[in-house]
Amino acid sequence: IFIDDKPTYLSGSDLENYLRSLPSASLDQIELMTNPSSRYDAAGNGGVINIRTKKTKIVGINGGINLGYIQGDYARTNNSFNVNYRNNKINISENLSYITTNSYSDLDINRHFQNSIGETTSNFLQHSFTRNTGQSITSRLCLDYYVSDKTTLGVSLTAISRPNKQKAIVNSQFLNEANQLDSTIVANNNQDGTFKNTNVNLNYRHQYNKEGRALTVDVDYLNYDMGRQQSFINSSYLRNGMLTNNELLTGDLPTDIKIYAAKADYSHPFKNGIKLSLGAKSNITLTDNEANYFYAVASVKIP
Repeated sequence: IFIDDKPTYLSGSDLENYLRSLPSASLDQIELMTNPSSRYDAAGNGGVINIRTKKTKIVGINGGINLGYIQGDYARTNNSFNVNYRNNKINISENLSYITTNSYSDLDINRHFQNSIGETTSNFLQHSFTRNTGQSITSRLCLDYYVSDKTTLGVSLTAISRPNKQKAIVNSQFLNEANQLDSTIVANNNQDGTFKNTNVNLNYRHQYNKEGRALTVDVDYLNYDMGRQQSFINSSYLRNGMLTNNELLTGDLPTDIKIYAAKADYSHPFKNGIKLSLGAKSNITLTDNEANYFYAVASVKIP
């Protein structure tokens, strides 16, 4: 996914939330490229989706506010604010969004085990209820300086913060062939997640002529600061309700990713319809992941 020919460097739910934060009034066109040119990095076989935003040519200040409220069993919101200032040499734009998520999963699983002649030997009944809550704040500030009619210098700053929580209660019952309770396990699972992303982009654009001969240069720095704190408590009970075992599994999963990227692309069209594209790109990615798990029984933690 590209925004104005620049890669978003996001995937999954983070990309979804970022795309939701883009107000529809700011979109100009969406380009689908199954066979993109060399200036695009096409990961996998899916090609490239390039979302082009409107370039305001009106001198002065203009903007808009979008407010969204969705009500189901729980409420959630989708809000954004954008403002743009332009004069003959400078264009400044800011897009700020605030999104809340609030969902749940209510799941029942009933398993009945049979022997070779079809008689029930045991039963497993499980009910789980999971709540997912969170919020996403995205800010994108762009500054373009028009050196001339053909040359543009630009800088953009993007910041994303997305804390979230997941709480789940799982009740599992084991029953014998007569459908009588044998034992029960109650799981109380909690996960607190954080996601922070900052992206700084410096860009240079030069259009040599109206036919399309152009040179573009981009330099990017991205930082991802992510983490997840996990707590899984399992309590085992006999049929009479007596607690027989209580165990705790905790997880601490910090992730830090830094990406440095620089690229330059040159395109030269010819009169016979042939177009020559040349480009170079260099990437440095530094990734630091930790997965720290501890198993605790009777308040004693074991790595």
